Amino acid sequence: RMPVTPDDKSLLGVYPSTCDIAPRGSHDFAVSFRPRNDCSYEGEILEAVVYQKVNRTFRLVDLEKFTPPWTVAIKGVGHTMGVTRNDPRLDLAEGHIRFRACHPGERTYQVAMLTNPGDTTISYRFLPPFDATNQDYSASGLPDEVPFRVWPIYGVIPPHQFHLVALEFAPTRPRNENAYVANFQIVVDYNEGHPKTLRVSGRAWEPKVTFCRGQSMVTFPPTCAGIASSMECMIRNVSEIPITYECRIPSRF
Repeated sequence: RMPVTPDDKSLLGVYPSTCDIAPRGSHDFAVSFRPRNDCSYEGEILEAVVYQKVNRTFRLVDLEKFTPPWTVAIKGVGHTMGVTRNDPRLDLAEGHIRFRACHPGERTYQVAMLTNPGDTTISYRFLPPFDATNQDYSASGLPDEVPFRVWPIYGVIPPHQFHLVALEFAPTRPRNENAYVANFQIVVDYNEGHPKTLRVSGRAWEPKVTFCRGQSMVTFPPTCAGIASSMECMIRNVSEIPITYECRIPSRF
């Protein structure tokens, strides 16, 4: 973490700050927590910049073999709760979020806003979602995996601030008219007895059309030889996803 002011100190300290790790090896880092306030939750994101040892100087590697560094992030959360504890409050901008309909294998996303209207810092944590449809639509006889994900799953919100979390809907099986519905339980300040609930839903469709109002055969009126007759037939997309179609007419016609 980069300091904002000359006397600004990071909430979390890591020792050692740099280390060489051998191939297939590991190393333990000690993380210290240095809180600033009493009776509150605090947290920061720790970022480790990882790079190949040969890339420490341009004299050891050429441009064709140079590998840019990458970042590994982890969130550290701590609390200084004593005998005094304020009741936390977490507000959800929407209690029920509906995703845009998609076909199996596609991914759609939504954003949820979590707000801390109180005067103390609070922490939150998303529990794994559970199916809330109360029915089983799987053709194999086994329950479908809940196709909803959220990121980040936990965090710390300062007073009178908000966090945005990304929600993902990635179905693998179609249900058409029957929507996927799930509930996310949000634990505030580690109080699992009274979690907040965020409800999400989405539909997974297979391409589906109707031709001439559901008729499987159309009959042209009697027509004299040498005269062409025409007929209008309506093709309707009854699914909630865009589709493309192609009409293939036998060569004898």
